[in-house]
Amino acid sequence: MRVLSALVLFPVALGAIWFGGVIFGAFVAAICVAAAWELGRMLGAGPFEPLAVLLAAAAVVPLAVFFLDGPVWALTILAIAAALALPLAAQTGKTTGTWVLGVLYIGLPALALVGLRTTEPMGLSAVILVFIAVWATDIGAYFVGRRIGGPKLAPSISPGKTWSGAVGGVVASGFAGIVLALTIGGASIVALGLVAAVLSVAGQIGDLVESALKRRAGVKDSSRLIPGHGGVLDRVDGLFFAAVAAFVIGAARTGVWAPGSGVMVW
Repeated sequence: MRVLSALVLFPVALGAIWFGGVIFGAFVAAICVAAAWELGRMLGAGPFEPLAVLLAAAAVVPLAVFFLDGPVWALTILAIAAALALPLAAQTGKTTGTWVLGVLYIGLPALALVGLRTTEPMGLSAVILVFIAVWATDIGAYFVGRRIGGPKLAPSISPGKTWSGAVGGVVASGFAGIVLALTIGGASIVALGLVAAVLSVAGQIGDLVESALKRRAGVKDSSRLIPGHGGVLDRVDGLFFAAVAAFVIGAARTGVWAPGSGVMVW
């Protein structure tokens, strides 16, 4: 089932990334709604409780606003959604800060991915950079960690992760960034290698955050939505943080209207 799931999901993801636009937006929205459902469960909310509905809305409404009015209004709507989590959580006796962060945890990656992809002409390359940085990190961390071992990275959160694996993931991601720069041409090899390394660190932080959430909830996987792979969050935890990091880097250089160029053009 693990292989079959991958064979089905990989071409769907690849096609959505390639076509971009509303197709990619719908793909991201679907992922984030599923992730919102999983997060709500882990935080102790029923599927139709107001807070759970707010999480799902944080994945969809800002994206719709993005395509209609651009990133500024989309980020504003997301901020309003995060603010709404305060009274809703207080009314139900839940930790307010956790739910505010939960809304941002779902909404920011959605906007980051779509914001990067809609940047022309560098959007496709920017999203590919995010994905390969995360994938290379996973591969490098796995093989280096198994080969070298050594001190644990965060034993109380994720006992299987080691410092050697973390470093191996960063190196592998940096190398992947260099390969991408050579492939597309015209990009700075050093800059993309360093950006990919930063995205690797962000992705590994995202992995640890999701591990902490699962440990708090007392579950092994975020859900069983993907046969053989666990839940959606189990697959996109690192991607979420890496996408936000890429968006921040790009927006800091070229503004929120063209973050993909800020990531790719140096």
